[in-house]
Amino acid sequence: MYHAQPLNSLTGNLDIPGDKSTSHRIIMFGSLATGITKVRGLLEGEDVMSTIDAFRAMGVTIEKDHTKNEWIINGVGLHGLTEPNNVLNMGNSGTTTRLISGILSAQKFNSFLTGDDSLITRPMARISDPLTQMEGKFILKSKGRLPMVIQGNPNLKGIEYELPHASAQVKSAILLAGLYATGSTTVKEPIATRSYTEDLLRMCGASIKSIPYKKGFIHTIEQCKELTAPKDVFNVPADPSSCAFPVVAGLICKDSKITIKNVDSSPTRFGIYDILLQMGANIIYTNKRTVANIPLVDMEISFSELTAVEVDSDHIPSMVDEVPVLAVACAYAKGTSIINGLKELRVKESDRLQGTLDMLLSAGVKAEIVGDSLHITGTNNNVQGGGEVMANLDHRMAMSGIVLSSASKDGMEIDDVSPIQTSFPNFFEIFPAL
Repeated sequence: MYHAQPLNSLTGNLDIPGDKSTSHRIIMFGSLATGITKVRGLLEGEDVMSTIDAFRAMGVTIEKDHTKNEWIINGVGLHGLTEPNNVLNMGNSGTTTRLISGILSAQKFNSFLTGDDSLITRPMARISDPLTQMEGKFILKSKGRLPMVIQGNPNLKGIEYELPHASAQVKSAILLAGLYATGSTTVKEPIATRSYTEDLLRMCGASIKSIPYKKGFIHTIEQCKELTAPKDVFNVPADPSSCAFPVVAGLICKDSKITIKNVDSSPTRFGIYDILLQMGANIIYTNKRTVANIPLVDMEISFSELTAVEVDSDHIPSMVDEVPVLAVACAYAKGTSIINGLKELRVKESDRLQGTLDMLLSAGVKAEIVGDSLHITGTNNNVQGGGEVMANLDHRMAMSGIVLSSASKDGMEIDDVSPIQTSFPNFFEIFPAL
């Protein structure tokens, strides 16, 4: 059990780890490209290391040049992966598992995937179902869960598939299988999700067309002969999901004033900041620019008197990982907030919807689940705390509990903070008082 104490304030320039979504993908695409990919700012958390370990196991040389602080990926080409000698352990990383499934489904060899106690409870049929339509072959445990066998089929067929729910991971798995599949592969997403797979694949030479569709896009990828490594060193920007935790802490802790630089401000990742601004957050964007097709900003954050907000379900795909810490902001706000469209939170690293409710109630905050919505009665900066947060091996729940404690009267107990290493290795350097 870990005791998180209240903070007096949070100040200074904060060093936020590289974006996790981008880090996963640049490792994967660099491994499949022809040539050498050099990467700076890679997130070195446990989830990304699971991706690195998986591709190393399939014959890709991935090493860190400590003198230049760069990761070097010696790409083997689209068809250069070799059969791993052992089971591929995905650790806690759902992103690794789901994206790599699209790649492995098209190989000439079979693969065996497993994960930690949290990952093996997460649904994988949402990946295997569309990939099976492409003639991929999967064997899963009951209820469509890991461990999983993927019987490689180098003769996949392109399909047209409409996502039944917004998921960048499902979209990405299909598009990655589409790199190998004959003909065209089309994914329709009624609501826009993170676009890193499309953007980075285009950077590596893949042919992907995206046209507007409802509130999202129709993406069509053509069978690819070759991916090419980026000519220049690829710089991974600061992770906007990781930024959300110190940002909310800065907003709710009095006398706080922090600066975060080089933040990825892609619209499909910035939803929580749009909502915080609606709540009256003192967030100022400076030095707006675009590098390698990624929009970047610097952020200045200071203590704010927040007011309640209602979040429409259409906003959730752009902030699905940040909902627990948004709920923390709502707990400190004035008035009752409603966050809608949270069904997807049930199948993250833990049941984050129930976990968020339990966390708030444990801190003395009035809240309830109504359907797939979360209703939170704000305390107007008067959270008691003193309860326990069961993170259930979920890094974002552990961090949300710590942020909740930061401006509370009595702090909070967190059952296990070790999962934070998966995405935010220097979290406790940023929150030294904790």
